[in-house]
Amino acid sequence: MTCMQACIFLMRDMGDVTADLGTNADKIRGLLREGYLRADVARYLGIRYQAVRQVAVDAGIEGGLRRSSLPRAISERSDPVDPLSHLPRLIGAGFERLGAWTIEGDSLTLESTTKRGRAVYLMVEDGVILYIGLSTRGVHARMRDYRRGPMGQRTSYRINGVIRDAIASGRSIEVYFLIPDPIKYLGLPVDTATGLERGLIDQIQPAWNMQGIVK
Repeated sequence: MTCMQACIFLMRDMGDVTADLGTNADKIRGLLREGYLRADVARYLGIRYQAVRQVAVDAGIEGGLRRSSLPRAISERSDPVDPLSHLPRLIGAGFERLGAWTIEGDSLTLESTTKRGRAVYLMVEDGVILYIGLSTRGVHARMRDYRRGPMGQRTSYRINGVIRDAIASGRSIEVYFLIPDPIKYLGLPVDTATGLERGLIDQIQPAWNMQGIVK
C-alpha cells in the first residue's frame, strides 16, 4: 500500500466527520482538515465553492486543492499510468499551448485568448492535466467565462476559484487546446470535439473534472 492509498484508507466518512458539527463553517473546516477536496466539500454540503474557499482562507487551511484519492481509471489498474505521460502524447497529436493564467490586481487573466473555433482544451500544472473541457463557442469565449467566473455559471465559478487558489499557492496553470478536424461517418457529420473531450476525460480522469463528469 502506498502512502497516498494509506491516507485515503484512514480518512473518515464525511457524515462521521460532520455528525457533531453545527455550522457549515465548522463542517467545512472539519472536512478540509480530514483531507477532503474543497470542491467535494462544497458539493456534499450543497453550497458554493467560493464559500468553502473563504472559510479555508480565513482558517489558514491550505489543503483541499487537489484530489485526495487516485483517479478511478488509474487507481484500478495494476500498472498505473504516469500522469506526466498524457500531455506529451496530446501535444504530439496536435494540442497547442494557449497561455498561462495570471492574476493582475483582482482580475484573473490569460496571456492569450485569440484562438477561435470549436475546441477541446486542457488546464495543466507542471505537465499534469487537471481539467479537460469543450468550447462550443470558441476558446476565447470559454476562457472569458473562466476569467469572469459568474456565480450563475456553476462550472465557470468553480474553476475560477480553483485557478485563483492555485496561483495564490504559487502554482502555474497553463491552457492547451486543439480544434479537431471534422469527419464523417457514412456521409454523416461527426462531432469530433465532443467525442474527443469525452474520451480524454474517461481515460485521464482529471482532478478538476467533477468525478469524471463532463462540465
